[in-house]
This record gives sequence, C-alpha cells and structure tokens, in this order.
Amino acid sequence: MRHEDFKEHEKVFEEGDFGDKFYIVLSGRVTVYKGVPTEIGTSIQRRLVDLNQGDSFGELALESNQPRLASVTATQDSILVTLSRDEYQKIISSLSQFKLQEIVSFYKNLPLFHYLS
Repeated sequence: MRHEDFKEHEKVFEEGDFGDKFYIVLSGRVTVYKGVPTEIGTSIQRRLVDLNQGDSFGELALESNQPRLASVTATQDSILVTLSRDEYQKIISSLSQFKLQEIVSFYKNLPLFHYLS
C-alpha cells in the first residue's frame, strides 16, 4: 500500500490505460470522466462523478483485466492510497473466503442442515 499525491488538474489515469492499481481517496477530490463520441466523429469528456475522502475507484480494470473504462483527474490537491493488483486481489480473496465461511457456518447452525457437522 502506498500514498500518492496528485495536484489539482493532474491526471490519475486515462481511459484505455492498463489498470494496475486500486485507489482510495484519503483527502481531496477526483473526478471521473468518460469519452463520449460526437456526431462529427470526435469525442468529448463527460463528467460522471466526483469522488471524495473515503471513496474508491479502479477495481473494474483489476477485476476484468480490461483497460480503464474512464479517466480520472484530481480536481483538488489530493492524496490517494493505492493498492497494487496483487495486494487488491489478496484482500478480495481473503474477504471472499471469510464470507464463504460465514455462509457455511450459518447453514450448519440451521436444524435442517445439522447433518453437515
């Protein structure tokens, strides 16, 4: 896990970039933009959402192994916590395993499923 500083108007990443990090906004604000085609064959950047302290982004590219689907720019000086692809996957895997154990435990405690014990 690392901290990365971004100045106002600095790009975090661009649509189409390879996704190798997950981000959490520690302070500041970032804005997510998506390129939208125009009738004349160009594209414009449409603002999708502003993300503030505690918000996270970047998981889609890590989970799908596809390029970034949108661009993100700091709209204030910002500090972002970043997790590498490996760190992110380890955490998600651990959470998934924990959730699975909770579900199994729940069913084992139901009278109908006591034979599983």
